Amino acid sequence: MSITHGHVIRSHFHFSFLCKHPCTIYYLFPPTPTLNHHPYFLSFHPLFNPSTMAKLLALLALCLLPVLSTAIATGNTFSLKGRVYCDTCRCGFETSATTYLAGAKVRVECRDRNSMNLRYTMDAVTDATGTYHIEVATDHGDQKCECTLVGSPDPGCGKPNIGRHRATVILTSNNGMNYGARYANAMGFLKDTALAGCPQLMKSYFPEEI
Repeated sequence: MSITHGHVIRSHFHFSFLCKHPCTIYYLFPPTPTLNHHPYFLSFHPLFNPSTMAKLLALLALCLLPVLSTAIATGNTFSLKGRVYCDTCRCGFETSATTYLAGAKVRVECRDRNSMNLRYTMDAVTDATGTYHIEVATDHGDQKCECTLVGSPDPGCGKPNIGRHRATVILTSNNGMNYGARYANAMGFLKDTALAGCPQLMKSYFPEEI
């Protein structure tokens, strides 16, 4: 059999009630035009050259970039975490004698960088480990955000340690930080009277100076 157009599919069937040998059946299908010769494809063929495709992709990227930036700025949620301690040696930093305060009050504030007007604020209280958690549901890329001490639960350790009484935090994803967890430096209060063993402890930190 000679077929010049179309497609031929050959199949074998064994009809026991008609013959003792398998029968061969040929199915003839109409020809399928290739995509390269389809009129619809030919009308768009100039768009598929590498130079044109590169230009289209660049244009698409420019159009989508503002949309993506807006989505990031409005849809991010940040989980802010930090700790509050009592500086029991009144040395200005955390030591092995430092204790962490449960029930300390803290606040996160975001202000306009130019006018310094308050734009966002939220309070939190530390847990049993002296750790606070604040969920911030908006992006503050154009603002200056800080955590500050509000109050101590310990009357004998209630004076904020200047220099460690606030901590700057980054609450935006526009700087390349694409993860939601944010950590603030620990903030501390000063104990009214240093513990008795603090002088000896300080020698271990500064052996050549004391």
